[in-house]
Amino acid sequence: MVDWLRTTANGIILTIHAQPGAKRSEVAGLHGDALKIRLAAPAVDGLANAALIHFLAEKLALPRAAIT
Repeated sequence: MVDWLRTTANGIILTIHAQPGAKRSEVAGLHGDALKIRLAAPAVDGLANAALIHFLAEKLALPRAAIT
């Protein structure tokens, strides 16, 4: 069983450790029980959160509105 991925009746829950301010956005492996994702956006004014949603939507081939 993967600790960072859980399915529920309403969808999937990912446990993410986000690292803003990286050179590029990428999956960087695991960080404890979380999936580590580096983001090429600063942690300012919600930019890193928006970048994470965009990154996940692109990688999972989902509309951004499907990710919260």
